[in-house]
Amino acid sequence: MRHTITLLMAAIVLTACSGLSGGNDKPKPKYGRVLAAAGGSGAVVVSLGTKDGVRSGQALPITRDGKVVGEIIIHEARESQSVGTPYGQSTSGTIRVGDMAVLRQ
Repeated sequence: MRHTITLLMAAIVLTACSGLSGGNDKPKPKYGRVLAAAGGSGAVVVSLGTKDGVRSGQALPITRDGKVVGEIIIHEARESQSVGTPYGQSTSGTIRVGDMAVLRQ
């Protein structure tokens, strides 16, 4: 009987603690590639979509070699791709095919 109670108490404690974290549980960003870029202020297509958590109106930074080169505002989010337009000042030229889009959650 005592063994059963001990196991039951251990199961309750484990269940209660399962939602706790070690303090470093920030969601990791998702990365996608720039698949098409019209240049200048044209459309940019990225390989992140609604299945990844992208929504219309969302801003995505665009990086190259680990540095932010621009940012786009998504105006059409589909399941696996999204279309946006650049805004603000580009820090390192225009957004190009192969650059990385970053989705922070």
